Amino acid sequence: MGDSIMAEFGAAAPFLRKSDQERLEAQTRPFDMKKECFVSDPEVEYVKASITSRDGDKVTVDTEFGKTVTVKECDVHPQNPPKFDKIEDMAMFTFLHEPAVLFNLKERYAAWMIYTYSGLFCVTVNPYKWLPVYNQEVVVAYRGKKRTEAPPHIFSISDNAYQYMLSDTDKVAYLMGLNSADLIKGLCHPRVKVGNEWVTKGQNVQQVFFKAGLLGQLEEMRDDRLALIITGIQARARGILSRIEFQKIVERRDSLLVIQWNVRAFMGVKNWPWMKLYFKIKPLLKSAEAEKEMANMKEEFTKLKEAYAKSESRRKELEEKMVTLLQEKNDLQLQVQSEQDNLSDAEERCEGLIKSKIQFEAKVKELTERLEDEEEMNAELTAKKRKLEDECSELKKDIDDLELTLAKVEKEKHATENKVKNLTEEMAALDEIIAKLTKEKKALQEAHQQTLDDLQSEEDKVNSLTKAKAKLEQQVDDLEGSLEQEKKIRMDLERAKRKLEGDLKLTQENIMDLENDKQQMEEKLKKKDFEISQLNSKIEDEQAVCAQLQKKLKELQTNLEKMCRTLEDQMSEFRVKAEEGQRTINDFTMQKAKLQTENGKYINISARFMR
Repeated sequence: MGDSIMAEFGAAAPFLRKSDQERLEAQTRPFDMKKECFVSDPEVEYVKASITSRDGDKVTVDTEFGKTVTVKECDVHPQNPPKFDKIEDMAMFTFLHEPAVLFNLKERYAAWMIYTYSGLFCVTVNPYKWLPVYNQEVVVAYRGKKRTEAPPHIFSISDNAYQYMLSDTDKVAYLMGLNSADLIKGLCHPRVKVGNEWVTKGQNVQQVFFKAGLLGQLEEMRDDRLALIITGIQARARGILSRIEFQKIVERRDSLLVIQWNVRAFMGVKNWPWMKLYFKIKPLLKSAEAEKEMANMKEEFTKLKEAYAKSESRRKELEEKMVTLLQEKNDLQLQVQSEQDNLSDAEERCEGLIKSKIQFEAKVKELTERLEDEEEMNAELTAKKRKLEDECSELKKDIDDLELTLAKVEKEKHATENKVKNLTEEMAALDEIIAKLTKEKKALQEAHQQTLDDLQSEEDKVNSLTKAKAKLEQQVDDLEGSLEQEKKIRMDLERAKRKLEGDLKLTQENIMDLENDKQQMEEKLKKKDFEISQLNSKIEDEQAVCAQLQKKLKELQTNLEKMCRTLEDQMSEFRVKAEEGQRTINDFTMQKAKLQTENGKYINISARFMR
């Protein structure tokens, strides 16, 4: 399932299966199956290690933490090839044992992939946090799919069970809890479908990692610790809330005391004559500053009007900029869409190249295995050839020894014949000596015949060995020819592989360039969106300022009208008081004139009396 198909899972895709690029990078890491292994560790149970040497049943390894340890052969567990990293179904492991299962679950959990298949079982590791893998989009994506067509998930198990129940009414599919023994049996001996039948797959299992008692104890310890932590958090929260409420009550009490004190003080002084005089004079004090306040308000009104005009012009400029930025945003979106289309095409090409690479790797692996078998056969035949050559050399030595013996016998024969001749001439009369010599002669002849027969059999053996040697040499030549042909095929495959790897690398570089361009375009788009949001916020701020200014202007106009009415009332009062004062002055003038008249009359009367 490629990245394009995983897109239907939405935000849950990275929590269910990693992308093709990440999986390809993980599978192409260097790996030596003969050296990479797991060994037990007293601190973390198992660690990854690399074998450095072997001595009988003792193995020396270098762990991933930089330690060098020596362990028994039975405690060394081989690692699976990189193509099994974060595998979704652990029943497919080449080496199924405890550390392989634990490390696979650990690595998948580290990538937040909490569901893993093991044969017919689905193993779940609690993440203790909410993951976006249970929304409606994920439910729809799993609906109607087989278990092999989608990543591991409880939705797949339930949907397949439901579909199986609908298709076969004689059987009822159901979900139930399993004990540790059933889970161990399913993990270590998974059932695999072969044709139309289910068979139990045998695995090389060394230890069992699910222990019911230990898991139960760990669950109880976890629950106790969680209860203790939650109780402590609740107690602290209640304490903080109580202290906050107590502080509010104290502030209310102090506020009530201040209010009561102020009310008592006011009630004590409100009936004083000076306080009554203050209450009467206080409104008159404001009238003296009314004209000054009016001038200030007019000046403030003028400033607000200018600020409002500036804000209106600024708002129009920002609206024009916003229209331009929206046009640029639309252009960028179209460009990003085209880049995404190009990226999807490149991903499809990359997926095709990856598939072809996998096929070529399988062919290379097959040819490599055949080459290794041919090399083993060649080594065996070479060993047999060397053995036969050693036997031939030994037979040649035996033939040389026999030839030397034959030469000695020939010499002895000639010497004996000479002696016989001499004895025949000298001892013609001695029949007994002649008979004795005749017997010795016959014995020597029989030995000579036996030697000749042995020599003939050895020559026959040498001839047969020579024929076998020629046949073996012919076979070796044929094998060397086939080996050369296999080497040529392997070199051609290596060249094709390098070419494919080069094409793949170029495609990956193109994809990286496209992704970089996409990221740059997205960054530009985000920057434009940010500028638009800033402009919108500025416009909103300007609009808010304008609204506040308008509101303030209305308030100032209202206050101005109120003050105008107040001034008019006060002016009318002043006019009334002035008229009253004028009338009083006129009365005083009239009374003064009257007094002056009366005084003149009195002076005249006094003068009269004086005269």
